[in-house]
Amino acid sequence: MRDELFDYYRAVACHDARLYLCAERLLARVDDRAGPRIRGEARKLLGRIEPALRGEPARTAIDWYYLRAEQSAKRPLLAAAYLTEAAGLAARRADRYRALETPPR
Repeated sequence: MRDELFDYYRAVACHDARLYLCAERLLARVDDRAGPRIRGEARKLLGRIEPALRGEPARTAIDWYYLRAEQSAKRPLLAAAYLTEAAGLAARRADRYRALETPPR
């Protein structure tokens, strides 16, 4: 059984770390089983994330996630989250910029 409240708070943490694809995935799991307040907050957060994910991601954005992963080397789960975000953004580009550098999941 999923915990929608936990998913929401994880999404907030992802948002704060600029892991927007991560946050978007988690917010998609906050469904009708969550209370009305959490559903409303999830919609607001998703509304703040959607503009950042609209259109093709800039190469500089992908570079930034690789840099953050490198800077987070002593925190392997965080580094992996930044690499996953970079891979997701690369997949949204027509040229798949730096996609081959991303380790498979």
